[in-house]
Formats: sequence, structure tokens, C-alpha cells
Amino acid sequence: MITKTVVKKLTLSLTIGAILLLASSGLAQITWTTMFQAPGPLCDGMTWDGEYIWITSETPARVYKIDSMGVAIDTIPAPGSQPTGLTWDGNYLWVGSYGTRRIYKVDPVTGSVDTSFPAQNTVSNEGLAFDGTYLWHTNWSDNIIRKLDTLFVQQRQFPAPGNGSTGLTWDGTHLWNSDQNRDSVYRIDPANGQVVQREIAPDTVIQDLAFDGTHLWACGYFSQTVYRSSPIVGIKDNRTKTDLAASFQLKLYPNPCHQNVILSYQLLEASNVHISLYDATGTLVSTLFSGQQSTGIKSLRWKRPGSVPAGIYFLRFKTKDFSTTRRLILL
Repeated sequence: MITKTVVKKLTLSLTIGAILLLASSGLAQITWTTMFQAPGPLCDGMTWDGEYIWITSETPARVYKIDSMGVAIDTIPAPGSQPTGLTWDGNYLWVGSYGTRRIYKVDPVTGSVDTSFPAQNTVSNEGLAFDGTYLWHTNWSDNIIRKLDTLFVQQRQFPAPGNGSTGLTWDGTHLWNSDQNRDSVYRIDPANGQVVQREIAPDTVIQDLAFDGTHLWACGYFSQTVYRSSPIVGIKDNRTKTDLAASFQLKLYPNPCHQNVILSYQLLEASNVHISLYDATGTLVSTLFSGQQSTGIKSLRWKRPGSVPAGIYFLRFKTKDFSTTRRLILL
């Protein structure tokens, strides 16, 4: 039987030339910084929960909660064997298992499994991402990226841009996909699967990616080295402010939520940003953020205080040129 580790080793000798070719082509727009070593061997999945990075290890099969300096805050057992893709939906971790070919919804505190689904491809099971509404899933064996609802019903699919698709993450507007055979990282339009940006991966066999609201994170499968990118900027957009206001997306997930909600949005120019939460009577409940922000994709995690009861609330987002309101349901 050929294990996943053996398959990855077979690709390792083919990657050096790909790195040199990419470097000579001038495609790189971001740079990478070495941050720390992953706590366990064979780093195969990673995600960001709004405050911490989560990283898997294969042996032992664990999921680690890590701060930005690389200190492990907590750890839970990974379901199945050989944990692979990893993503966060605002309340739960979703963990793929190469060994069982299943994807598990896991309580991040207890490690208990809420539910699980068979992977869409029975040969391999790799990257996962959550865009606020849908799960995205990919694997290297058929090199397909799939969009799924949270009951795992497929909504769409398109080919991954390389030929060894592994990692996935969501930056608020686009997917990022790592390719283990070409040592590339691609930014992808989720509407049509088109590549809008291609970057040199920081290591051979980057197995998964995460996005913290400003930077990409990546982990080398064999080296166990965790990298952070320079700030990710939005894709250039030549539409008018009126058009941009009409298409502005302030995403809240999960919604409804029990405790924590993540906001994601993109600023096309630097601005003072004010984000406030109001109850149904129009009374200010909380100011989530107030201050200057630079251009780019942003992400903010709000922890619901115990004093805020269940109910319907309204989240107001305002800049100097634009304002919008979204309904938020707290359970």
C-alpha cells in the first residue's frame, strides 16, 4: 500500500526546478517570513479561528491550538487517522482524515465529533476552507476544487490550477490553493476558478494554508516550518464608488451564532472604520471596532459577552464614504 507520505516524497525531487522557474519569472508579489516550527511531525492541516492558528500533526494524530509565536495553547485528538485539511466555521473545526476518507465537524474544546461526511473523492482527502456560507474541499488525486454546503451536498466544482492540489483557505473574497507538485500558491476567483494571482510557495510540499485577516500562513509538510506572508492586498478594481458600494460584501459567519462571530470585508482604500452592534430597539450594544484601517482584506472576531442575550441584532459598518447594516441572530 502506498501511503500519503510516500506519495509526497515522490513529488519532492520534482519541485526544485519549479521553484527556480517561478523565481525567474518575476511572479512573486508577496514575501514569506519563517515564524516557528509546528508542534508535531507532518504538518498537514492549518486554519485560523480569529485569534489562534490551529495545526494538525499526523503522528500522533492531533490538532494543536497555537498562538502567533508558536506556543501551543491547547491540543485535542484528531478524529480518524492521518488528519489532513482543516478549517474553522466560527464555532467548529472541520477536520479531514486521509485514513478514513471522511471529514469531521469537531468541537474545538472537547474534541468530540458533532457529525462527519464521506469525502467527495475516495482516493485522497486534502484541503478545506469555509467562506462564511459554504465549505470548499480539494484533493491531489483528481485535482478538483469543490464547493459544498454544510450537509456536504456539492454545489459547484472546477479544476485546481496546478496538478497536485492540497491546501485551501479563504481571504474574504477569493480562495487560495497550494499545489504540492509545482510549489505554487494560487489566488482563485471562486465564481469561475480563474487564477488571479500566482505566488512562489515558501517551502517544498506546502500542505495547507490559513488566512488571519491580513497575512497568509503556510506549513511545510516535511520541514514542519510555519511561514507567514507579507500583507495580502485586494485585487485592483476600477469600478466607481457607486458600483463598489452596490457590490460591497460584509460577511458574518456563522450567522446565526452562539458565541463568536467573524466579520470579513475588503477595503479598497484606507479609511476610518466604525463597526457597531445595535439591538432591535436601536440601542447601542457594543462597538466592535473604531479606527483607521489600511487597504486590503480584513477579518475581525467578536466574542459575545455573557451579558448580551439571545435575539436579533443589527451590525452597522461605516466608513467616510459608505455605510451598510447586516442582521445578526444570536442564539
